[in-house]
Amino acid sequence: MKRTEMAMFTRSGSRMTSVNEKTGRTKWANVEETVATARRVKEVVRKLTKI
Repeated sequence: MKRTEMAMFTRSGSRMTSVNEKTGRTKWANVEETVATARRVKEVVRKLTKI
């Protein structure tokens, strides 16, 4: 995700509230999770492209 998309996603709390109610986590925790997963995906892609 791009930074602008991330900012838009955090601003639109309505999208995240449903997820937060189920998991009981804060919005920021979810944002950090998505960022962490995005980094993992990028790392995997880099490894695959190098081979």
